[in-house]
Parts: sequence; structure tokens; C-alpha cells
Amino acid sequence: MLKNKTFDIILFLFVFSLLFGFVPGLFAARQDAGILREKVEYSAAALKDPFESPIVENVVDLKKNAAEVKLPVLKVQGLIWGGNFPQAIINNKVVRVDDEVDGAKIVSIEKDGLWVSFNDKQYNLSSPVAVTKSVKNPGGIK
Repeated sequence: MLKNKTFDIILFLFVFSLLFGFVPGLFAARQDAGILREKVEYSAAALKDPFESPIVENVVDLKKNAAEVKLPVLKVQGLIWGGNFPQAIINNKVVRVDDEVDGAKIVSIEKDGLWVSFNDKQYNLSSPVAVTKSVKNPGGIK
């Protein structure tokens, strides 16, 4: 019976020392043998910006191509602006607001001329009367 008590006490001390580290050299190899990992450094210099649109380059190219396309030749031959539906004669065609002539959309027709939209830009085309007045009387003297 004494042997069992001695064995129990030794076993208790051994487990106690393992739990609280009183036997430093017994499991030293196990404690020092941690997981070895390489040091990882983060550098975003070669990576793309996650907030940058992937389409930006294509949009810039489209804007360059749009800038290269010029307004087609639109000859304003007459304006009718006083009625319910203002009209204009452009390149021998009668057009109203929202009509298209050679890819240019008619935005508004006024007394002095008309506004057209082409490639997201607005252009003012003056009336043929205003052009002839300025040519006949360039100084504006009456």
C-alpha cells in the first residue's frame, strides 16, 4: 500500500511539474521546435490598384477617337422657328428637333441659328441670314 502511495505522489509531482514547467530540460526540444516560417514582406508596387476601373484605358482611347472625328459638313439653308414645330433646311433636308443629319442630332432651332450635338459635343450653326449680313456688313456699320 505504501508503494501505491509513493507511486501516486511521484506521478502527481511529475504531472504537476509538466503542467507548470518545473522540469525545464525534459521537453525543451518540443518547446523550442516551433513552426518555422519565412518572413513575408508586402509590397504593392507591382500590383494593380483595386479601386481603379479596369476600363479606364479603353475609355481614354474612345475619347481620343471621338476627338479625331470632325463635325460633318452641315450647310444651313433656311430656318422656320416661329411656329409650333421649328424646322430647318440642312443639306437640302427639312429637319426638326431630335432629327439627325449625317450623324449630328438637332438639339434646338432658334431665330439666330441652331444647335446640334455630335460625339457628345454641342455646336452652334448660325442662320444663313446672319452669315450673309456679316459678310455684307463686316464692320456692323448701318
